[in-house]
Amino acid sequence: MAVSKIPVMIHRNVGRIRFSGAHMPEILYWEAIRDALAEEMRANPKVLVLTCAGGLEHADPATQALAQEFGAERVRTAPVSAPAIAGAAAGAAACGYRVVAAIRAAESLPLVLDQLAGQAGTEAVPVVLRVQSGAALEARAVHTPGMLVAAPATPEDAKGLLRTALRAEEDPVLFLEDAQLYSTKGEVSAGDYAVPFGVATVRRAGTQVTVVTYGRMVGEALVACERAAGDHGIDAELLDLRTLKPFDLAAAWTRCASWRVTGER
Repeated sequence: MAVSKIPVMIHRNVGRIRFSGAHMPEILYWEAIRDALAEEMRANPKVLVLTCAGGLEHADPATQALAQEFGAERVRTAPVSAPAIAGAAAGAAACGYRVVAAIRAAESLPLVLDQLAGQAGTEAVPVVLRVQSGAALEARAVHTPGMLVAAPATPEDAKGLLRTALRAEEDPVLFLEDAQLYSTKGEVSAGDYAVPFGVATVRRAGTQVTVVTYGRMVGEALVACERAAGDHGIDAELLDLRTLKPFDLAAAWTRCASWRVTGER
């Protein structure tokens, strides 16, 4: 499988600068997801994984790897019905389990959101939905009451945001993954780190124009920013939202201040 790498030049949390360490290991995006889940499953026997991919042979690589380590009791297959698996996950959560549901069919997401929103309105539903993003359905999820939405662009954020999602106390989390990111490679911090929700990060510093995006388009936008700088002398700033809900309003206001200075959006 071909390996691509997002050439992150600068990694800076809004409000503070943090340069990548020189000795951090590089792993694939899907491996970062696998590691976050495996570490939480080892630490907490009540963390379960459900998949409705039509059998483990059709599941994503992270789920397949987890099944090999934890077996059928901790990694369970379900009928190919996203609403059914969401209902099972919510029921297990009500019984004290922490469930990660891997749903590959993004087009079934509206049915899942309706079911979880109804239950989240009456009780805590600490469920994580791993969904391959598509069809702009994240817009529906952002406007679903009680639903948090994360869209990591790098292996580092994939692991850190998923760990935060797994430790959420009440709200269900929609964890958006793009299959095209699974083979991307990047540095990942060692130790028990977590990336907080609602904190955007600057992937490239710039003074003339600001580009705001999330998920897979972060890598595409970074390439475009570098090309704009090299071919046209345009110094573009790139802001990675990382989570869509909660939304980093502070970062947005910072960008508004820069727009007033640069005159560009």
